[in-house]
Amino acid sequence: MVLGRIKTRESVKDIKILDKAAVVSERMKTALVRSKDQAENLMDDGQISPSEYAEDKIRYAAEDVTDQVWHEVSGQTKKAIERGKEAHRERRNEKRIHKNEERVRRYEEELRLKKQRVQDNLSRIGGSDVTVAGMVGADCRGKIRRPHGQASGADETRPSNLRSVLNAPSSSLLALPGNRQ
Repeated sequence: MVLGRIKTRESVKDIKILDKAAVVSERMKTALVRSKDQAENLMDDGQISPSEYAEDKIRYAAEDVTDQVWHEVSGQTKKAIERGKEAHRERRNEKRIHKNEERVRRYEEELRLKKQRVQDNLSRIGGSDVTVAGMVGADCRGKIRRPHGQASGADETRPSNLRSVLNAPSSSLLALPGNRQ
């Protein structure tokens, strides 16, 4: 048995050479054809009669006006939105400032009332020799300061914590030993 011969194609591995002159001439031909078509389209607007010409002219003018109006309206709208945002920011900041000023006023009033209450309570228990300065606030740890040179009396009984003086009812303060009325 004789087998038939199988036909094969030889593959040629070769670098293709670009014909630059042919490529350039092809591009020039397509550019020429394209420009010729554009020129024909520009010359022929499809206006057969003067009335069609007038219709096109009016339509193009209306499109231009609507484009200009749209541009102007969108610009004015953006400006109005920005002004509204700015007014809102200013109002919010004014509210914040007013709120903080009110907090400061309340805090100052609270401190003034605390100081007055401490002075009243100290005067009720006979603490005229006790200084109040520096004792109102969060660092009150029960220390009663006396003017320089005065020692505490042995028979005096003082509260160990200033908060107990601040928070104690006035009737209990009157019952403390050493109370001078």
